[in-house]
Amino acid sequence: MFHRKLFVTLLLLPLFLKAQEPAYLHYGVQDGLPGNIVYCGLQDKNGLLWFGTDKGLACYDGTRFYTFGMPDGLSDPEVLNLMEDNKGDLWISCFRKKPNCRRNGRIYNEKTDTLLNQVYFEVGIADFYETGDSIWITGVEDKFYRMDAKGLHHFRLPMVFAARFASMGGRRYLFSTRSILEYQNDSTFTTIHQFNLDSVPSLRFLGFEISGNKVLISWGDRLVLLERQGNRFVQLDEQFGVAGRVFTGSDGSFWVCSPRVGAMRFKPGSTDLDDPEVYLKGYSVMTTFEDHQHTRWFGTMGQGLYALPANAPLVYTQTTDGVMSNITAVFGGDGGRLYAADLQGDVMVFQHNTMEQKFDLRFNNNTLNKCRQIEVLPDGTLWFATDVGVMRHKENQTELIGNDNLVSAKALLNNRGKLWAVTFDKIASVDPITLEVSTYRSRRFTSLANDDQDNVWAGGIDGLYSLRDSFVYNWGASFAALNNRISAMAGGDGKTLWVATPELGLLRLTVDQGAVQQVEIINDSLQTPISNIVSLYQSPGGRLWLSTNKGVYGLTTQWNIIHFDHNDGLPSNDVNAVFAFGDTLWIGTVGGLVRLAISSETTYEAFSTLISALHYQSDGKLISQILLDFPFDTVWRLPAEARLVSVDLAGLDFRSTGTRQFICTLSQPLPPWTDLTVDNFFGWVFNGFKPKTQTRLLESGSFNFGVEMAPGYYILEAIAINNRGEESRESAQIELIMPARWYETIWFWLLVWSSLGFFIYKTVHTQLAIHRMRASISELQLQALQSQINPHFIGNAINSVQQFFYPPDPAKASEYVALLTRMLRRTLEFSERNFIHFGDEVAYDSDYLELNHLRFGDYLVYSIEGADAIAPQTPFPSMMLQPLLENATIHGIAPDGNTVLSLRFEKLGDKLVCTLTDNGIGINAMLQQANKHGRVSKGLQMLYQKAETINQLYGVNMTLHTFDLGDSSKAGSHGTRVVLAYEPLKVKSIRPGGIQGLVSRISKIFKS
Repeated sequence: MFHRKLFVTLLLLPLFLKAQEPAYLHYGVQDGLPGNIVYCGLQDKNGLLWFGTDKGLACYDGTRFYTFGMPDGLSDPEVLNLMEDNKGDLWISCFRKKPNCRRNGRIYNEKTDTLLNQVYFEVGIADFYETGDSIWITGVEDKFYRMDAKGLHHFRLPMVFAARFASMGGRRYLFSTRSILEYQNDSTFTTIHQFNLDSVPSLRFLGFEISGNKVLISWGDRLVLLERQGNRFVQLDEQFGVAGRVFTGSDGSFWVCSPRVGAMRFKPGSTDLDDPEVYLKGYSVMTTFEDHQHTRWFGTMGQGLYALPANAPLVYTQTTDGVMSNITAVFGGDGGRLYAADLQGDVMVFQHNTMEQKFDLRFNNNTLNKCRQIEVLPDGTLWFATDVGVMRHKENQTELIGNDNLVSAKALLNNRGKLWAVTFDKIASVDPITLEVSTYRSRRFTSLANDDQDNVWAGGIDGLYSLRDSFVYNWGASFAALNNRISAMAGGDGKTLWVATPELGLLRLTVDQGAVQQVEIINDSLQTPISNIVSLYQSPGGRLWLSTNKGVYGLTTQWNIIHFDHNDGLPSNDVNAVFAFGDTLWIGTVGGLVRLAISSETTYEAFSTLISALHYQSDGKLISQILLDFPFDTVWRLPAEARLVSVDLAGLDFRSTGTRQFICTLSQPLPPWTDLTVDNFFGWVFNGFKPKTQTRLLESGSFNFGVEMAPGYYILEAIAINNRGEESRESAQIELIMPARWYETIWFWLLVWSSLGFFIYKTVHTQLAIHRMRASISELQLQALQSQINPHFIGNAINSVQQFFYPPDPAKASEYVALLTRMLRRTLEFSERNFIHFGDEVAYDSDYLELNHLRFGDYLVYSIEGADAIAPQTPFPSMMLQPLLENATIHGIAPDGNTVLSLRFEKLGDKLVCTLTDNGIGINAMLQQANKHGRVSKGLQMLYQKAETINQLYGVNMTLHTFDLGDSSKAGSHGTRVVLAYEPLKVKSIRPGGIQGLVSRISKIFKS
């Protein structure tokens, strides 16, 4: 009988291990799972995985586990059963017999929900079931409940221990421990099948499942397979000795999770319970389910979680013939055969993924003979590079070639009918027919490769060599990147040669006719450099495969990378060799041989990216907000004192474990007007009135905003990339607002700037008013001085006319009157201006001196010097020289009767200097005579006041100095010298008015 055979097989199962085993992914407490006892699990509508454990409810987002316990609302930490309804609410059965419900991110229990408090079972909750808007709760008792919008409804069926509701063929059934009942629309039940079981009260009901029109029921010691035929159920098969919780696969298969055997899968559509597939043999499996990507999950009693992805790697670790571990060489031959050798020298031959032959390379009773490379010749002969030397396997015979000439062989290469070999001290070729060995060069070589021109390249400990010159020239002398130890080589497409070095990683060489033309360092083009490359393999027209101590990397010419390691089921990350048959990858690792399908016909549901949690510190406390139930467009406003802000990133791809890459784009649009800061505003302006955006690639599942997060509005968008280089179908986004404190807002600073501006405006406005008043006063003073100067000159001029009438001299009188008339006209014109052109001043002074020459005749001699060196348009203060000339001609008459006047102009630096010299009695004698006769000289006093006024208005630094020449030490000298100096460049206009001086004064105020 089958049940006897099955029972014996299951008992002895742990004693036997098959040659190959699927590579399970494992998760335990060390990975964040709250407990290693997993009772139940499911995948929700959002793609998240939920697990009930003995230490709480766990949610897995593909990167990390989040745990929910009694502080989060669970009535008990031991979660026994889960169900998600069509609204996304999660129904939870705990050990304390009270149901819980997780809704909108909150867990409700009997203390927070009155309906849940009314549910009570003596034994415990068995199952949840949903119909329309109702939730049915059963408990393997003679009562059950229905919960809907109207409240809680209680049902009782005497002697019927209700276990679970289910639908089949449009009908609703209640499965109990003794019978199957059909549910009528009027809330009545009709028994349609009675189980014929011996000692039913002593059997523990474990569960049942429906697949199509079949039902599998499990009791404490047996399985029963039923089929619905019409309105009745017919038993198809029954097996004793094996039982467990029952589940249904997406393909219609039945799964039985046994605490003693493992997980048994019965083929879909089967009419018997013969020959199940057993997974996790010998493990105590409690539950199983399949996610959207066809990964099968197993919860165990004490060993945590196991996951088996579709097309999971198969690991060859043990056979009945001996141990296969630490695979050092892998190579494929014709007919799909694969050859693998290990550290001990065992060689395995696989055909159609099954090992068909095994032999060893041990020589002279050596217990070990490490094989480094395998070559298969067209005639099927196998050649091996081993520690002992080069070996050949032909017609089931293994022999050493070349005796001691090829000891410690490192690599082999089949090229044009010759077999090349490199050893620790030479490179040689072997004739595969005559077995004659030819040595080319004595040097320590490490690797060999062909290019597409069939030239042989040899890598050594100090560079790269070519067959073109019999391996003499070291190309490391021409290219510094090649001046290293060559750890591996492989020929590429076209003129490409791939070379790996410990220092620089992977190099792509362009070669032609045995010469290197170009060297490219590939790590410079990769986001994440690849190092510690042990071997290279170029699949025909496909990827370049790299064996490293961090797993296997696949690389395309566009530098797209796929990566496989222990997170994908490899027994070890330490990979020695790799070979590809089409879409099947054979990987030799320290932990065994792996067969991995890198692509298949299986259609996977595209995965999503998720931002699953927000973390920050506030007031010395760590705040964590789980985001699983919040809409993605929720805007999170952080506290102003928040520091160390970060978010958790996840890719809902459960085909591998470990960290994924994330493309993160952070943009900073303008925040709400209440939080707008100066930095926000000007950053937006300087960025062209667009949000500032930056994108970076993360190698971890956490995005950190820094220790201190500046006030602003942040939008983070993330896209997950799995280990195969596939991007998620949609991105995840989170919006954060870091509020600005009141003194950081732009409005506070606008108020400060406005107040400061108003203060400056009032200050400047007051100063301007004061200076306008002072300017007006100065203008009035200047006009008053001019009005005093002009009459003085006119009076003196008219008095001088009288001398031409006594005795009469009509000609001189006429000339004198003409000059006087012209001077009076110019005087009236110049009196309206503070400055005139220098050319006009010189003409005016010349007329005045000529007028006095007519008056005094030869007793007055004058000269004007240096006028030609001054630009005629130079501004000159009006009516300043005329009073000085008047004093010189009237009061400066020489004692001997011959008066000499000299007027000289010159530029000294920025100043224009006018010097007037006479040979009169001197300024001191003149002032003494004036005081003696009781007169006060007002001419010089008015000139000093005018100079001061002009300085106030224009800031030209005008000075006026008089010197009595009689004070000099020179004997007999007498006369007066007057020096007038000013800075003409500071005068911007010669128009009437004093605005230039006012502006000058204001600028001086601001400079001070």
